[in-house]
Amino acid sequence: KFQIFPKKTNIFFLTAMEAELEFTKSTKGSYDTLSLHQDGKNMKAFRISSKPYELYDTILHLDSLLYSYYNTRNVKKFISLFSPDLEFYHDLTGKTNYKENLERFKVNFTKSTIMRRELLKGSLEVYPIKDFGAIEIGTHNFYQTEKGGQEKLVAQPKFLHIWMKKNNVWQITKVISYDH
Repeated sequence: KFQIFPKKTNIFFLTAMEAELEFTKSTKGSYDTLSLHQDGKNMKAFRISSKPYELYDTILHLDSLLYSYYNTRNVKKFISLFSPDLEFYHDLTGKTNYKENLERFKVNFTKSTIMRRELLKGSLEVYPIKDFGAIEIGTHNFYQTEKGGQEKLVAQPKFLHIWMKKNNVWQITKVISYDH
């Protein structure tokens, strides 16, 4: 994060590096384009509609439901958010499918060791997939509590979920979990 300073009404500069940000108005009068001028290059970014924010909120809500079910060991509701066509790629355990994950979670949820997942604040990214759903990327903290012990942070892996929206129902079709 860098502080920006006004140069003109629509142009700002940074003191942390030689760069300028220029906001350009559309014919409708709203600022729709941001140009980064740096090292003789001009990179443009365009204003997005409100839909991505709605999508972000939807995926954030689904993520919170998913891990609420995980944290409360509700296998039925947890697994309902995964497509039967699920492909799960884990850097330590390899590739698994829906059925294998269902069995794994059934076993894990009956153990005396309690695992709790929490989304790392500020790590969530959401991107639309045209006519399909969304990509969710983030980092999560996993905490473990041994029987009679105190909760401790045991992992902070990264993840990527591919969400599919079909018949107004959201489910995860792909999971990539890495950096354990």
